[in-house]
Amino acid sequence: MKSRTIAALLTMVLLPLAQHLAFGFENCKDKGEYTIKYRYPLNATANGTAGELQLLLDRALTEEDLDMQRASPKGACAKLRVVTGADKVLSSKNLGWPAARLTPALQLKGSPAWYLLEVNQSAEFGSYSGAVASFVRARNAQFDWLQAVDKQTGKSEKIQLLRSGKTDWRLAKSSQTKAVNLVELACRPDFENKFVHKKDELEFMLIYRRYYPQGDGRWIRAERTQAGFWESDEDFPDEREFPF
Repeated sequence: MKSRTIAALLTMVLLPLAQHLAFGFENCKDKGEYTIKYRYPLNATANGTAGELQLLLDRALTEEDLDMQRASPKGACAKLRVVTGADKVLSSKNLGWPAARLTPALQLKGSPAWYLLEVNQSAEFGSYSGAVASFVRARNAQFDWLQAVDKQTGKSEKIQLLRSGKTDWRLAKSSQTKAVNLVELACRPDFENKFVHKKDELEFMLIYRRYYPQGDGRWIRAERTQAGFWESDEDFPDEREFPF
């Protein structure tokens, strides 16, 4: 119990600092020598334009630098692009960090095809920063990001999933609908003492999130919380524990 209280107190100091590192500092350089690390063909029928979806990385980065389990390396900012067959840039996005990965999201249905974009936002310490995943495709020369409507608020937001010491996610087939869902588990301090009403102790809570598709193509986000403690080196919960 004491160790968790100490961990929670450290979190109160380190979590804001980690967030400041992630969003307040310059994490990469705007300019550099680039290489096209990932490239995928686009066609006019499915994507609205012929060309390529590309991810450009700093040429100096090594394979070790691109390990998503390591702290983010130094270098030029990764860039996502949509280009024509003549290499004319139609859309470009600075990803804000040097290390990134772009792979086909084969389990997600839809046309145009989806791609999994992972950006390493790991600090050199703490368990609340890591690789941030999102899903993107090219449509009519623009980036189309997978979004979900929050079941409680009704607001639509881009789906972003974290993989860190106290957060992890999975692609999981729903036992109810048989469709592929996204499930994420996060362990966070219970700053408001929602579950443990002791003024002199700060405990942790678990946040279970499920993102699931509907018949009309929209995605929904559902969430529930409970008291508990978990780290990503422990077993990941069964898909049925995540709410609809």
